[in-house]
Amino acid sequence: MAVDIDPDKTLNAIPEACREVERMTTVGLSGGQEVFEAGFCYGLVMAAWMSMPDELTCTGPQRTYDLILIYNAFLRDKPVWRTRSQVAAVQAAISDAFPCPKK
Repeated sequence: MAVDIDPDKTLNAIPEACREVERMTTVGLSGGQEVFEAGFCYGLVMAAWMSMPDELTCTGPQRTYDLILIYNAFLRDKPVWRTRSQVAAVQAAISDAFPCPKK
């Protein structure tokens, strides 16, 4: 049995899940789906951050929630990243927010 995948919905699923994290801090969670989406976002952001080469970022220790806010702001400012790999988008957002000093 084939599964129909809507590419537009798939591309927006991760950014939407991360916007839920931002929203839940002000209005709370209303159900299990929101908890799942928040966990999905946290996992993506942590995995992308932890897999970054050291030369791409100088973040030091960060709270995952803060990195999610940085990612959300990055996508609002640079919506072209919504159509790219979201791991790459998270890494670009973090590199943009915490650039390493030029050597």
